[in-house]
Amino acid sequence: MCNRLKQLGSFIIAAGTMLGVVVLTGCVSSKPAVPPHATVLLSVVLRGELAGDRQPTGLIVTLDGTDAVEGKPFAFSPTTRIPGHYTTFLVRLDLPGGHHRLTGLSGVSGNGVPAPEFDVVLNRPFEAQNRQTEYLGHFELSYTRATGSSAPERGPLMSGLVLADAYADDFPDFVHAWPNLRRAFVARRAPPDMVTVATGFRNPAALNPPAGQAGQSATVARLDASAAAGLPPRAQVAFRAFLKSPYPRAFVVASSGDSGTAVGGGDVIERAVRSCRRGLPSAKKPGCRLFALDDTLISLKQ
Repeated sequence: MCNRLKQLGSFIIAAGTMLGVVVLTGCVSSKPAVPPHATVLLSVVLRGELAGDRQPTGLIVTLDGTDAVEGKPFAFSPTTRIPGHYTTFLVRLDLPGGHHRLTGLSGVSGNGVPAPEFDVVLNRPFEAQNRQTEYLGHFELSYTRATGSSAPERGPLMSGLVLADAYADDFPDFVHAWPNLRRAFVARRAPPDMVTVATGFRNPAALNPPAGQAGQSATVARLDASAAAGLPPRAQVAFRAFLKSPYPRAFVVASSGDSGTAVGGGDVIERAVRSCRRGLPSAKKPGCRLFALDDTLISLKQ
């Protein structure tokens, strides 16, 4: 009798355990699975001179929209902002896999309204693969006024958007912003050569100010060779060469007359400092200091 009771008890325990496993399995399987997605990376530079609070302080990227219907917007804060020159952004989009179109880039100014010079529509298709991280490239948006007008400051405004592969400069910045990308395999979808992307202004009527406001845009003072008058002769020669280089650019100098210049791409300040320190003995390496960034004179102190 006792043996039968023991066997019955063992059966009840085993049956209860099995039922618990079945119930638990059912609960786990009933949870919705996280849908797979693709991660798309790109960098954007908005380059140009705007007055006051119209300098872009944010970026809105629009996907899958049309001229009649707005697509889904994604907003980003700047990573670098040099008023009067350029603003840079790192863009990460987590999207469902499939076909998508990049349909708009809008630089938002300090008052929360898109700056019309940096508010463009485009039609750039791309395909995102689930569970993959893809780099679309480096977009640079600028604007110019057409020449040949009797009043150049009121000539027709033209937008220019180019796309290039700046993966070597961009990816360290992406990892710094999103450390989980460090171990990701990145498929490079950027074109091997720089290409021009067709765009149109979203609000053409806002591009030309009223006649009474013409010519009131702030102008940025440009550096000239006189800014380096107090530097050692070797540094003055290097500074004159620096003034001929494009943006972004940084010039670093040491009291010994050694200097460093970095032009284009990311981290121009850090790269210029490394260039300056390269030939200095260890004791003097900290003496390298930033002297000028783009057209901004940082310091005249020796």
